[in-house]
Amino acid sequence: MNPYLIAGLLAAWIASLGAVGWWQNSAGRTAEKVSWQQRDNDELRAANARIHDLEEEARSEEQRHAISLANISSEFQKDLADAKVTKERDLAAARAGALSLRIPSPCKGPSGGEPAETAAGTGGRNAAEGTELPREITAGLFELADDADEVVRQLTACQKVVADDRK
Repeated sequence: MNPYLIAGLLAAWIASLGAVGWWQNSAGRTAEKVSWQQRDNDELRAANARIHDLEEEARSEEQRHAISLANISSEFQKDLADAKVTKERDLAAARAGALSLRIPSPCKGPSGGEPAETAAGTGGRNAAEGTELPREITAGLFELADDADEVVRQLTACQKVVADDRK
């Protein structure tokens, strides 16, 4: 056999070994790349699904909170309207003399002298003994009490909002 032929065959055989090695290395890297890409894609899909679920949960909680706040607001507005009607009715009655306030014990009259005139008691529960306050003062006290009641209503609504927010 010719030595050149043997050397050529040996070189071809070594070249084929190198080509097969290069091909296997490339195929192995591709397979590994597909493997980690598939793993990353699966993790990304799971994370996106979790994000979607959390967003939907947050939207649902936000809607529940908005409905609750709307209910608290409408209840507060209704209470304010009812209180305004009651306030106007009480003030009109106080100014007309239908509602009056009395001081339980006699006090000095407007001039600082003798006690003011007191109405004769009827012996029943309807006429308390004492001095009746002037209509303007009675109306002013009713206004002050109504203002205090309005503050209570506002604070109650605020407490409801805070309590609902902490649920």
